[in-house]
Amino acid sequence: MKLLVVGNSFARDFVNMTTETFAVENVDMRIETISPNAFLRLKTKTAEELYTAADIIVFASGDVIERCLSDNVRFTRERNKELFYIGTKNFGYNENWIMRLEPRDRPNQWNRVSSDSLDMDADLSRIVREINYISLMKPIVRDGYIPITDADGRLISIDRAHITKFGAIFFGQRVLLEAVMERP
Repeated sequence: MKLLVVGNSFARDFVNMTTETFAVENVDMRIETISPNAFLRLKTKTAEELYTAADIIVFASGDVIERCLSDNVRFTRERNKELFYIGTKNFGYNENWIMRLEPRDRPNQWNRVSSDSLDMDADLSRIVREINYISLMKPIVRDGYIPITDADGRLISIDRAHITKFGAIFFGQRVLLEAVMERP
């Protein structure tokens, strides 16, 4: 299987979630850091070759340009490819307080997610409804709060936007694995 992940640093997070969760020995996974929003505006031969060769294309930038979406859907359908959009993630305004806790108190801590991030995730879900949208926040946010440490007290994110290795494991098991299990 050939998997092309297109985006920014969120694309790297998606790749890390995937490799921490699934056996990928038989997956040719590539990351392309060009603008993830418009297939039809590919400027390089390499980018065109990567898109053409891919069986599955994943956009992972935490953002979608709505005017490009229909072009992308048409592009992938015409070429019998699968297309997924990965949602945004946010771990609140401040994680520094966790360091003031005793190590024994750090497991399973939560932080309030910004309402802007929750609204963006809801908007992306609505915009990308025609195809496969994977929300990273909807499956794990509870009452406006998101986990910031795992069961062993390890940080899921160190900068409020990107994930650590333990965050990749956490999201892989609780989001990606569930998304795969729900597919027909």
